[in-house]
Amino acid sequence: MSHVRNPTQRTFFEVDQLLALLPGDDPYCGSFLFFSQTILPQLEYYRENLEKMYNPNLGRPSVDPVRMLGLTMLQYIEGVPDRQAESNCKCDLRYKLALDLPLDKGLCDYSSLSRFRKNLSEAGLVDIGFSAVLKAMDEAGYLHGKTKTQRTDSTHVLGVVKVMSDLECAREALRLALEALDKQVTGKRPELWDVLWERYIENKPDYRMDKSGLKRRYRQAGEDAFRLLTWYDSLGWPEVNKPKAVKLLQRFLQERFEVDSDGTVEEVKKLPSGTMRNPHEPDAQRRTKDSDKRKRWDGSLVQVSETVRTSPVKKASQLPTLSLPCCHNPPVLRTTILYHWSRNTANPMGSSNRTLSMSTQVT
Repeated sequence: MSHVRNPTQRTFFEVDQLLALLPGDDPYCGSFLFFSQTILPQLEYYRENLEKMYNPNLGRPSVDPVRMLGLTMLQYIEGVPDRQAESNCKCDLRYKLALDLPLDKGLCDYSSLSRFRKNLSEAGLVDIGFSAVLKAMDEAGYLHGKTKTQRTDSTHVLGVVKVMSDLECAREALRLALEALDKQVTGKRPELWDVLWERYIENKPDYRMDKSGLKRRYRQAGEDAFRLLTWYDSLGWPEVNKPKAVKLLQRFLQERFEVDSDGTVEEVKKLPSGTMRNPHEPDAQRRTKDSDKRKRWDGSLVQVSETVRTSPVKKASQLPTLSLPCCHNPPVLRTTILYHWSRNTANPMGSSNRTLSMSTQVT
């Protein structure tokens, strides 16, 4: 797409003119007014970086990337999905005010938001919104290198995957490996191929069976994984051609089973740290929190350390642009929210990634 050309001609019916008398402490519009007056101008400094994602000579003009970045940030702050964000840009005057949109037009189609996030990720600009806000706070004197105030806290981040039992994880790893090998290996299949295909592709186990029966199925899955991997290694293919699903199956076997010299497969007594819990998200681990281990989840743990001054370096009278119109949204809390948005651009609307236990304020 080519670069967008912003219109310079303004009318008497611009949103900022219609809402000029809006009180700054309005609980419904104050944060949007602050975004329009403080955040959006800071994003304009990064327009040149954003325009590098587009070809200036090919295709139709793109949607304004600065406003797209602003809308993506508002999406996370307000917790709205793509379709709702598109509707808000058309019908909600607060969004028009925050993004400086014309009264009779929206911003983009909802499908453009996912493509924009993908472009940000590929261009290495996922933290550009956080950088803009952080720079503004640093210039205003809210951040300082030499400070004695530090706050540290942690929160859980849920993986966007199903919580699987050991047997479900084993069967899913085998199913993915069989489907990958079915596409790669076109020659003669081993004798066990039809048995494994029927067992892990065509059929499903009866999870109503007793515990001992489920344990036998789990051990059988380990033996089948070993036999399948042994056959694959006998093909002598280079490591670079090994499918990802086969590598995950190999990791599953190494983490959960021990193979003796005679080929006997036994379960490990204790799973090692970092054991794969779901082959669709191998980095998601089973975590626990609290002393009694009551809080459990499959995902990751985020540690947040924050160093700020208890008061701005400059006097309050010299910081008009950083005085939030809504007292419920202090600037440090906004920055913390934007930090988590920049770290989770791939899934910015995921409710699990918006859990935050920090409540830091600047007085």
